[in-house]
Amino acid sequence: MRRVREVAPGIFQISVLNVAVTIVMDGDQAVVLDAGSRITATRVQAFLEAPGMHPEQVSHILVSHYHPDHIGGLHRLQVLTGALVGAPPSEAPAIRGDAPFPNPFTSSPLSPMLGELAKAVTPHPATVDLLLEDGVVVNVAGGISVIHTPGHTPGSVCFHLPERGMLFVGDALQDWFGNLDLPNALFTADMPAVRASIQRLAAVDFETLCFSHFRAFGADARSRLRQLADRVA
Repeated sequence: MRRVREVAPGIFQISVLNVAVTIVMDGDQAVVLDAGSRITATRVQAFLEAPGMHPEQVSHILVSHYHPDHIGGLHRLQVLTGALVGAPPSEAPAIRGDAPFPNPFTSSPLSPMLGELAKAVTPHPATVDLLLEDGVVVNVAGGISVIHTPGHTPGSVCFHLPERGMLFVGDALQDWFGNLDLPNALFTADMPAVRASIQRLAAVDFETLCFSHFRAFGADARSRLRQLADRVA
């Protein structure tokens, strides 16, 4: 994936080491979907400080779940932009630093060892201003609807932007060599819950499907999601 890619009009993905941050332009404002890793934040800052852009244009940073590759850059981007931060309610305490940071590898037989590794990359705490409950609509970019999609993590959420024809799924799905598939089991807490969440996502109307680690799907993205839902039902 190129480091900066316009995946749909006014929707950009900035990627470093296969970790992407999605930026949705909304007139003279912008919304960031997932904050990426600490490394990704450097590239996002460069994008926001490029000619014609200002970090203060970012009104909201919305995160899909607590994993370090999605919130590692959150504190830095929050300080840089002054944006409001939205996060899943059950994961907000860990993101704020008010609760122990969960081990992201609970489904792995190597969980104890990998959990110690995860502690070394625990993100800097960040303020959470908005709790992204299921069904909440954040009034930016024409309205961003929150869809609770437990499975990858218990609190995982996806974002539907109907006016932009975009569904942002974070890590709820993955591109497996060109095929839409379930998320990586190593990092996923509850695969049966993932399957149920996919049924919800398959009912959403969209044109562009955006991930946090893969190129966006267009054209037949919705039919491919429906096919996956049928396969895993």
